[in-house]
Amino acid sequence: MRPETLAVGADDSPFQATFSLRQGLIAGLKRRDDAFDTDYLKGHGLGKVEMRYRTGGGDWQFAASLDSDDVRQVRVDDEDQPRDIVVDYDADSTDAKGIRGFSLQEHFRLDGDRLHWQITLRNRLSEPLEIGDLALPMLFNTDYVRDSLTTYTQRVVRHSHIAGHGSFVVALRPNGVGPFLAVLPDADTPLEYFERTPGMGAWEGVYTAFVHSRASGEAETRGAWRLPHTSRTLQPAGQQGDTAVYRFDLLWADDYEAARQALYDAGLLDIQVVPGMSLPSDLFAQLAIRTRQPIGPDSLAVEFPAQTTVEYL
Repeated sequence: MRPETLAVGADDSPFQATFSLRQGLIAGLKRRDDAFDTDYLKGHGLGKVEMRYRTGGGDWQFAASLDSDDVRQVRVDDEDQPRDIVVDYDADSTDAKGIRGFSLQEHFRLDGDRLHWQITLRNRLSEPLEIGDLALPMLFNTDYVRDSLTTYTQRVVRHSHIAGHGSFVVALRPNGVGPFLAVLPDADTPLEYFERTPGMGAWEGVYTAFVHSRASGEAETRGAWRLPHTSRTLQPAGQQGDTAVYRFDLLWADDYEAARQALYDAGLLDIQVVPGMSLPSDLFAQLAIRTRQPIGPDSLAVEFPAQTTVEYL
């Protein structure tokens, strides 16, 4: 009988993961030889995918990978020492919240110091299919307890920045001791929206990052949102444009400076602000932006030009 979970990792990889074959996701994630042996995830961890989709401009339909057990197929390269796992949803689920009309594939692969996570959507219908939400719930180990030693060494704090192509998510221990777990989207996978479902007591709950958010974001009534809410239309099956691919890299950073360097190396923005992000209207601030992307004289745009002056130093 196949086990419910697999231990993923190898002696040459810094990752030690627990993969749930029953749920098709990463349930636990540790750094090899970590002094505190902290699991940075909790339960459902990483790999759950939620979508809202429609055809012909109709009502949005909801689908989730966790609700598609009846069509989930998991392929593993080596069950004794797995490094490459593919999870396929390639048929119509009978569950009311299951995947239907399109295929979802998740590919988890260890490669050197990286854990690659690739998400592929493919239209199986003979008409265009619009993906209004592509949401990725992330369940980090944020269930804080009264015992300070447990909270500071066995729990993590999530730091996230949702800013299109400059987005990232980082998890670190409350004691500030590395490693930091960085979740970095690649150049074709901007994040544009987030939701947080509060947990009970001192547990942060589920943090959900959106690659596309037209269905949920345009229904938001609590205030203005600076990023556009996008969708992705998949062309009919067999035609060019019937497939969309999204990618993330997971890596460990030894400390805060290494985490900043990881952002720079990934082509993202390493930003420092003095004296801080919030300041009186008559006070100057200095920004240091380090990136591999070109910065021209018109690269910085201000939201309130009548009240804001930008000077390049």
